[in-house]
Amino acid sequence: MTNYDQIINELRKLRFLKPNRAFAETSKTSILASAKPNHFYGFLSLPRLAPALSFAAVVLVVVASYVIFVPSKPTVSAAFNPENLSQEFAGLTINVQLQEVEYQQNANQAIASALGEITNTSVKHLNQTLLESEEESIDVQKSTNPEIDDLLNSVIF
Repeated sequence: MTNYDQIINELRKLRFLKPNRAFAETSKTSILASAKPNHFYGFLSLPRLAPALSFAAVVLVVVASYVIFVPSKPTVSAAFNPENLSQEFAGLTINVQLQEVEYQQNANQAIASALGEITNTSVKHLNQTLLESEEESIDVQKSTNPEIDDLLNSVIF
């Protein structure tokens, strides 16, 4: 316990120590005279953003120079060229007719398959033996829900 008491006494003595007056004045003037950072640019002064801003500036310059210096393709004036228009109209009727023929072939195939299914009586859902075997497995008298049975009876009778 004596070590603890000795440490406390030493700390109490050290509490009253003060720096030399000349040292305090010199430190104060050097701190106040140091240059303050300029906060005018704010986020631009961060070193992390400098590469990103440089890259964005380069991209902006490249895009702007492309838009300004590369001539655009004449689209409106080419549409009024009579030779081009006559070539387009010459091929247009053939394309429309070919598309109509292809549509008609697809429609004919769909109609033929539908007629084939209608006329074929050997499909499973119309097979008489299959229907009879399923009828034997169904118990009409057995009811699972009496409310449904009451509703059906009220509709039927």
